[in-house]
Parts: sequence; structure tokens; C-alpha cells
Amino acid sequence: MKIFELEVESPITINVKIKNSNQLEWKTKIIKKSVAKKHILIPLLKHNGQILSFQVPGIIIEVTAQSDSGPIIFRNCRIRSLIVGGVKYHEVISMTESTKENRRQADRVYVNEIGTVINNKMKKEMQACIKDLSATGFSYTIHEQNEPLPHLQTEIVEFSYVDSVLK
Repeated sequence: MKIFELEVESPITINVKIKNSNQLEWKTKIIKKSVAKKHILIPLLKHNGQILSFQVPGIIIEVTAQSDSGPIIFRNCRIRSLIVGGVKYHEVISMTESTKENRRQADRVYVNEIGTVINNKMKKEMQACIKDLSATGFSYTIHEQNEPLPHLQTEIVEFSYVDSVLK
């Protein structure tokens, strides 16, 4: 699938990896698309209230979307500001086809619920959004300001899902 084949109003996640640093993530949706120009348009992405420029060497931009067969990822994307009809957007272009994203080699259940995770190394509990669960792992986003951390052994302490609590 090409990025411009995604549907307008589809939710997407923009991941920007900065060389030797953390990654930033934005959840947004597609506002417009153009098959002729091979792009999608999204609302302007901001950080600390400032509109971002992605014309920086050394960054890696990936876009994740949902398909009927699960999550797909577009790698090596470009983002730039663009004015269409007097409105400013971020234009997202990917010259490559999407690839199926399943690093865990197991089916995932998408949760997207707030929960608590504990870092076993530092014995620290953190508020997080539990993104998905599978037989071989889980994914979460921490909602606290933290310094970059090495790969950590982490476990889910608690989260609510469909009127039940897992502990």
C-alpha cells in the first residue's frame, strides 16, 4: 500500500527518531490526500506550542497506520509545511510501500488504555498508555518526562480494560 492510498480521517501515528536521542510520537489523522501528488496532509505538528520543521539532517520519520490485516508502517518518510487553499498543513510523503509491522511474531490486542508499569531495574512505577498486548510482549508510552533509558525489563502492574482489572 502507498501512503496516499490511506483514507481521509484515518488515524495515524508519526514517529520521529532523532539520532542518538529519544523518539517523539504524535497521534493525528489524515485531513486530505492527493493521489496525483502522492502525499497526505495532516494538521501541523507542534512541540511545546511551536510548529515543527522536519528539514533537519539525521532524523528518521516513520508513519504507522491500521489496515485490515493489522498495523502497517511507512519508513523513510518526509514531512514539510505546505499551504493549500490558504490553510497550512504538514505534508507527508513516503516513496516506499508499507510493510506489515509485527516484530513480536504474535497477534496483538490493541488496548490504548492508561495504566501503571513498573521498571524492575529502578523499582519505579510510571503512568503509561498500554498500547497493545501479545503473547510475546506489550507496548506502552510513558506519560512522564524521563531521561533516556536503556532497554529495560518492565512489567504491567495494572490497567483497566473492558470493565475488568488485570493485576
